[in-house]
This record gives sequence, structure tokens and C-alpha cells, in this order.
Amino acid sequence: MFYLFDSQGNTATFCPDYDRLFDMFATAEKEVTETDADGGEVTKTVKCLPDGYSIKEYDGYTEPGMLYLDEDGNVKERVFEVDEAEEAARAKVAALSELDTQYAADKAELSSQYLDAAMSGDTDTMDAIKQELAALNEKYDADYAELNK
Repeated sequence: MFYLFDSQGNTATFCPDYDRLFDMFATAEKEVTETDADGGEVTKTVKCLPDGYSIKEYDGYTEPGMLYLDEDGNVKERVFEVDEAEEAARAKVAALSELDTQYAADKAELSSQYLDAAMSGDTDTMDAIKQELAALNEKYDADYAELNK
């Protein structure tokens, strides 16, 4: 696979065919002087990649943003190191947020049901909802304590 690298050494795109990739992005023109068979100089205009751009071959397929050129112009694959503690903290925050969101939704639903029961004077349903709310609060406290270990 052939990859086009921009002037900062990052991959811009890729293509399995070098010539096709070159033709798509060779937008600059330069004059080149060559020596012909008779020893005379011939100047001609050729298409080339913009300054700083290059095409390099890399075995296999990888997402374009995952490759870069090192200081020597060699193709390297980016390696990301994951900070385990930071990931665990991020996961904990997400879990606590999800717990809070679910608790608020469940409490709002029970509050709505309680209001309906109160408006209709159904004290048995009101008592049952109070028990459900107490159980919800206990479950929330237990889940919150579990996540904060």
C-alpha cells in the first residue's frame, strides 16, 4: 500500500497504486534539465508533488493517521500508550454519571406516580411508592459506595 505524507510527515491518504496516487496529488510543476542521448541539455516541465509531500510504501493496511515519517524519512506506525490509572478514573466518572442519571430518572418516575396516587387519594399506592423510593435510595447508596471503592 502506498501512503501520501504531508509536509509535517503525517499521512494524508493512501492508495494501492503508486502512479494513481501520484497523479491525484501531483499538482506542482517544475522545470528539469536532462542530458539527451547526444549529450545536449533538454529542459522540460514535469509534474511533481507539492513541496514537502512524499509517497512511501508501507506493507499492510492501516488507517492513514496511524503512520508518520521519522526524522530520517522512514515510515513508522504510531503507538499510543494508555495510562491505566487515567482510564480507570475516566471509567469511574462515567459509571457514576450513569448511576446518577438512572437514579434521577427512576426517582422522577416514582415521584410522578406518587403525585398521581395522592391526587386520587390512593393511600395504599402512596405507601407502596414510598417503600419503592426507600428501596431505590438504598440501592443507589450501595451502588455509589461500590463504585467509590
